[in-house]
Amino acid sequence: MGYLQYGGRSIVFSFDDRTLAHLQVVFSAKLRRKESFFFHWDAEYQGRSVWITPKVPMVFVFEGSRAPTLNAAWIAELVESSYSSNGLTLHDEPRESAIPSERAGKVSGSARARRPVG
Repeated sequence: MGYLQYGGRSIVFSFDDRTLAHLQVVFSAKLRRKESFFFHWDAEYQGRSVWITPKVPMVFVFEGSRAPTLNAAWIAELVESSYSSNGLTLHDEPRESAIPSERAGKVSGSARARRPVG
């Protein structure tokens, strides 16, 4: 179980390492382009929502000893949802298209190409 430290040491959100690795790819792709967005997820049946912006520091901390294999379909779905009016909404992982973690950076670029316009 890893965590995302956002904006300060007192703001910490826990996620399993696999989920956190996928979020890191999506967040880094958007923040590299200086895009802010809402991030929504359900934490133990209490909905959470955070405004993610390049101006707020964040740290991804993984507890496991191995980098998780990334799922290209899940990354693409998360990126696509980030462009909706509701923002990035964390949902269950689809069961297809696992890719090695070293190729993750290339996935975010291909997902961006499918961004809805307007």
